[in-house]
Amino acid sequence: MASLQQNANVSPGLTTRERLNLCAVILSTIDQNRERRKDPGLAQGIERQIVERELRELEADIAADPGPLELYIAKLRSEDQTAD
Repeated sequence: MASLQQNANVSPGLTTRERLNLCAVILSTIDQNRERRKDPGLAQGIERQIVERELRELEADIAADPGPLELYIAKLRSEDQTAD
């Protein structure tokens, strides 16, 4: 399990695609170990760390370059301001 924990801190030198592929392998390994050991809580902290980091990365990427999401984001911000 120590190797999973080490891999959860993925190298910042990887491309986004490489990082996501590595994370998918790690998460798949966690799922396999959970099934084999019949322990649904196994490695929850590592899983949470990976998912939260990837969501932060996605949020930062979208904030830097919203692309086609720009109109949707503007609409959400407008709705948030009218709700206050």
